[in-house]
Amino acid sequence: MIIIVKNRFCKKLFLDEAGKQLAILRRAKLFGAEKVVIGPDKIVKHETGIQNLPQKPAGENRRYIIKQGGMTVVTARPVYAADADHFAIPNPPRSVGLAIQIQDGPQWRVKRSKKNTVKIWTPDGVGKLPDFFSLRAQAFELPDRSDIFLWAGVYAMIDYMMHEDDTYLV
Repeated sequence: MIIIVKNRFCKKLFLDEAGKQLAILRRAKLFGAEKVVIGPDKIVKHETGIQNLPQKPAGENRRYIIKQGGMTVVTARPVYAADADHFAIPNPPRSVGLAIQIQDGPQWRVKRSKKNTVKIWTPDGVGKLPDFFSLRAQAFELPDRSDIFLWAGVYAMIDYMMHEDDTYLV
């Protein structure tokens, strides 16, 4: 199944191949990382966010979540490269993937390539994003019979992962 992801001002539209809107991914607040997945009926289906875990060592101290009705249904943690040069100063560590755990379900794996393509392995098949940072519409390949709202939440998690190593001037 091919889903077209179009960039709009402050939101992403998820469309089928015929152009019918399936979901919207937008910020939950003006500032912050939280995002919401909205269905075509204008009802919030999922909420996504980032949790910082202060008791964990660096590299394990952050996780991404998807909530449905206030309950956490999916958690993910970034996976970093194992080589020592990767953690050199002044460059922050670059996330190379995600380990996604669906509540009462299987684990999914996400792998980021050097050219910013993304592959998502699930028990149902493989999902692909050819170029995550493209300004044009993206063709998001999903396994057949996929839950579009869950995949929109996973797209938000991938967005968090891709921006994990961003640096900001202050």
